[in-house]
Amino acid sequence: MACSAQLQKAENDSTVISRQDLFRVARQQPVLIVYGSRQEAYAASYRKISEQMAANPGRREIMIKADSVVTPDLLTQNVIFLVGTPQSNHILKNLIEKLPLTFHNNSFTFADKTYADSADVIALPFYPNPLNPAMPMSLLTGNDDAALLDLYHRGMETSLWNRWGYTIYHEQQRQVMGEFSDNLWQIDKVVHYDFSDSEQKIRETPHFQFITHQLQLSEKEADQIVANREMVYTEIAAFTGAPLKQKISYHLYPSSEIKGLMINNTDQGNVDMDNNAVHTIWNEEFAGNHIAMETELLVRQALGKPALDVMEKGLAVSFTDAWQKQGYVYWAVRLFQSSNLPSLTDLFNNELFGKESYLVNYCAAGTFVDFLVAKWGKDAFLKNYLSWQPTANEIPALEKEWHAYMTALAEDSDIDINKDRTQPLAFYKGFNFTQEGFQIYDGYNSQKATESLEKIHELGGNAVTIVPYGFMSSAHEPSFLNINRSAHGENDEGVIHSAFSARQLGMQTMLKPQIWVRGAWPGEIAMQNEADWNRFFEYYYRWIRHYALLAEMRQIDIFCIGVELSQVTLTHEPEFRKLIQKIRKMYTGKLVYAPNWGPEFESISLWNDLDYIAINCYYPLSSEEDPSDRQLINNFEKTLSKIEKVVNRYKKPVLITEIGFRSIEAPWMAPHAEAGEAASNVESQARGYQTVFKCLQDKSWCRGIFWWQWPSALEESHPGDRSFHPTGKATEKVIANWFHQLP
Repeated sequence: MACSAQLQKAENDSTVISRQDLFRVARQQPVLIVYGSRQEAYAASYRKISEQMAANPGRREIMIKADSVVTPDLLTQNVIFLVGTPQSNHILKNLIEKLPLTFHNNSFTFADKTYADSADVIALPFYPNPLNPAMPMSLLTGNDDAALLDLYHRGMETSLWNRWGYTIYHEQQRQVMGEFSDNLWQIDKVVHYDFSDSEQKIRETPHFQFITHQLQLSEKEADQIVANREMVYTEIAAFTGAPLKQKISYHLYPSSEIKGLMINNTDQGNVDMDNNAVHTIWNEEFAGNHIAMETELLVRQALGKPALDVMEKGLAVSFTDAWQKQGYVYWAVRLFQSSNLPSLTDLFNNELFGKESYLVNYCAAGTFVDFLVAKWGKDAFLKNYLSWQPTANEIPALEKEWHAYMTALAEDSDIDINKDRTQPLAFYKGFNFTQEGFQIYDGYNSQKATESLEKIHELGGNAVTIVPYGFMSSAHEPSFLNINRSAHGENDEGVIHSAFSARQLGMQTMLKPQIWVRGAWPGEIAMQNEADWNRFFEYYYRWIRHYALLAEMRQIDIFCIGVELSQVTLTHEPEFRKLIQKIRKMYTGKLVYAPNWGPEFESISLWNDLDYIAINCYYPLSSEEDPSDRQLINNFEKTLSKIEKVVNRYKKPVLITEIGFRSIEAPWMAPHAEAGEAASNVESQARGYQTVFKCLQDKSWCRGIFWWQWPSALEESHPGDRSFHPTGKATEKVIANWFHQLP
């Protein structure tokens, strides 16, 4: 066979390519899907699913070939994706000896473990092609084509777009995942997770079966969980008059990290309507915070899916007194009192309801359902539940009644929205703590993140800034800013975990959401007309409201309402001021805005509405490649004089919300810039830190510094890189010396 000849040629080629280089090639080349055609019963299905993948908008160029017709040149010149079993795909059969797994008659072996069940499937999303090691390949295979097709049909996570080096599934559930070493392409045992024996059924009742995953519960805890869920079932059954149709599988995990690794979902809780299952986290971070995922499933089983999502979510939340600890009524009242409650028009829009903040929408929906039950009575509510959709003409009167209901709730509460709960530090010694890894085990949700925070504390740090991102595709067109819910991104549970870990260490926290603009930076955001500006502010408000509410719910000490929005604040400062005032009514910690250095910082006049003057400070320290220490100090003193002028004008202290230097030659010449062709130099980075610390020690008007940046996983940084990270570099000693000297 031609393939065998190509394989023989590859055996004589000792070239080994790194993951980074292989990724670079993958981004530039088309993809060839080669499906198994030898099992006629499955070949048509393989092709149909492959065609659906190819038609997905936004994907790279994709070609599809049966294994029986693909040519050797196509196999060596493209990114290839092989799908099928050795019995159905002869290309795979010929390559198998050069891949890191072994097939037997009815099983395969990987990492010294054999998988013999017909439901076992393995994915290698990214691996050197044995026919041409300079090109990447992806593989989806297993013991049985039927099981393979079931998983293939689920979509992208099983294909070459998966983030893992390898994943083994059993009955479509992740059992094993991990990474290969960078250059040798051997299994990295440090990043190898095997959850195949972690499942334990701990209780079963007439309505639930409770299953733990790597979670040890005491008998008391297990009894508490069972009793609470059965109580909720009884309440919903009594309200709806409908018994449970199917027993619910209730899965419990010890952390968002483990939950994310196992099911690719890091939410505190999520419901799987198709499989009648609930997945939730049970740990100290979420103690006392019951978010009602099983109530959604119970309500759906009892009543069906309504026309309006607000009805289902609201009814589910209304059976959860401890929603976000204080309860849904408490948070809805807070939103109402601060003029941040969403409109009924928004709540009735199913598409917007799904895109908008679940924190805002769920508590609002709960009180709205309570209002409807009070207005109509329970029987009428249940009768209207599935089909009710008010007309546009009916909404204003309905909203007026709902607001009257909310006013009564607010009058009965003792909530003080003017309370300032944060006790400021004498001096904030911290870092922008950024998610640098996106494999769950190295992001905000991870144990690695906790260990990284411990290192900041060890150096004398007492504060961290957590930085979730929103994305805009263009700096000049308004677009809805989605809240990051990806298991791999800076999601809410990751923010919560990192903030909790920091507090456990005695550190204070800042939440600083930032916008990532494709091909630009936030300072370039500028709309082309006033209509677009209005839409931008609407979208930005919806996005920032979510994070402000999250910060309030989680008692985060400082909230940053924006970052480097230079054109926004310089051209539309009154509109931005209104935004600040609206968030101020809801968030009771310290409020800041982080402007860009230069004209924005020196010109805006927002500071009377904020608790601190703040600055992202990347003024150049010198135009010379090798200045003396005295020159660096003198030049940074000039920068501090510019800052002090603003201090004297507004009589408020300063937080340096960002400042930093790359570990490259002469980073002081353009501290904000990319590394370009500059050579690595850790000593130059240390000189930059030393200069800033030395100049700040006698500036009483400066109350803190948050260096840019510290990674969520310490191994993301090493002495030879050219990043802003100081970890593992000479700069660490400078930091420790000054952090322990400062108050």
